[in-house]
Amino acid sequence: MSVDAVAANKAFHEKFEFAFPLLSDVDKSMTKAFGVCKPAKDGSDPCDKSARVTVVVGADGAVFKCLDPFDAREGPAALLADL
Repeated sequence: MSVDAVAANKAFHEKFEFAFPLLSDVDKSMTKAFGVCKPAKDGSDPCDKSARVTVVVGADGAVFKCLDPFDAREGPAALLADL
């Protein structure tokens, strides 16, 4: 999930060839609901970006795992091992 625009998130998804969809949270409602807001450096927006956190949601809608912080280099292998 990212607060980036849909087009930017689509390009990121395609670049890294993810086998799963990414959520574009342009209104920041999910970012706020999960409590993963990062404020703007100048303090102008308390929810300027979303933190790099990975939340795995099962088919039943329940949160299976939350990785905070998430290491983009080593995290995917660890997550796949857990799944």
